[in-house]
Amino acid sequence: MSQYPPAGQWPWPYPPPVAGGDPFADLLAPARRAGTLMMVLGALGLTCGFCFGISSLVPFDQLPAEQLEQLEQITAETGLSVRAMLIFSAVAAAAPSLAMLICGALTRKGGRAAAWTSLILVSLFAVLLAVRVGRSLIMAFGSPAPVQWLVDAATVGVVLALLVLLIVWLVQAVRRAEQLRRTMQQYQWQYWQYAAQQQQAYARWVAAQQQPPPPPPPPAQG
Repeated sequence: MSQYPPAGQWPWPYPPPVAGGDPFADLLAPARRAGTLMMVLGALGLTCGFCFGISSLVPFDQLPAEQLEQLEQITAETGLSVRAMLIFSAVAAAAPSLAMLICGALTRKGGRAAAWTSLILVSLFAVLLAVRVGRSLIMAFGSPAPVQWLVDAATVGVVLALLVLLIVWLVQAVRRAEQLRRTMQQYQWQYWQYAAQQQQAYARWVAAQQQPPPPPPPPAQG
């Protein structure tokens, strides 16, 4: 018999798992927050790298004299041409941003290895940005025109603050990764048990339906 029991008459005393719910939402919350922020920062970094790359194609000899003078000062300090410096900046912005995007996507799944990798990567970026903020502040105090250095320190400081928040979320994700793994295993085991018991209950119901009806009672003796 292939017909299933009518609705509401399933011979199983326990309700099935709730459909549409996410039993791992609380455990995955830090990893999802961290992964999303990493992907946003990675996308912004790739955008900056793309802008640097496009800027390297600009004909610099047609720029205003003031901008040319500023660019000449920068090239004198770095020893690189403006075009080479922009290409280097594009690569320097795009490479770590791509790593942030990949690690962010993997971290959102709640894996312990991905969370640890992201934590190490973000911590390294945070140290580098902290060094840059300190350098900008030192240059601002010793420069006759400190506004440019202060703006640089403030801009980088905002990104550094986001990385610090990201580190906090990644630490939470690392702590919950093992608990998430155990919970997923327990949930899968319970679901397997439920499916097996449901199948057994259905087999009993089919067997009961296939039993012949009892014989009618004998006629009454007149």
